Amino acid sequence: LSKSKSKNSSVVKYLLVLPIIGAGLLFHACTEEKSDVTQPAGTGIITKTTDAPEVGEKIPGTDVYRLVENMPEYPGGMGELMAFLGNNIEYPADAKEDGKEGTVFLQFVIDTDGSVKDIVQKPDQKAYSNGPDQRLVEASIKVVSQMPQWIPGEYEGQKVKVQYVLPIKYQLE
Repeated sequence: LSKSKSKNSSVVKYLLVLPIIGAGLLFHACTEEKSDVTQPAGTGIITKTTDAPEVGEKIPGTDVYRLVENMPEYPGGMGELMAFLGNNIEYPADAKEDGKEGTVFLQFVIDTDGSVKDIVQKPDQKAYSNGPDQRLVEASIKVVSQMPQWIPGEYEGQKVKVQYVLPIKYQLE
């Protein structure tokens, strides 16, 4: 009862402090703290899978390698390989008329002399989808069978047979 009423100016000071405190709390809540964890939350730990071959690994029951120190190389490199495909592949007319598109994954072996052998559509390609149109697969096999000899792969200084997978994309304009 004996206290005097606070002045309006002190009430205004308190009201100005409230937005500053609120802004500080909001800023603190929105900033990230640094931690030793480098993997995003909600993702699994990345581990080596059995699908990733190691150097020197062979296809079981064969003398064909999956990955070697010096992988086979198309003469002139990847640019020349793309040029060869671009110049020699024929989009099947009936597949074009039917509007068929897709990517064909061909699996083949580069032999010790650099020749292309055992050309097939990658066996597990159909497991992921219905697979590309068979006419596109046949056109792809035809062009790959016409390739010149590659520079063979090497493992431990020896020329070896190496499995190779090549995607060929068919797209209508």
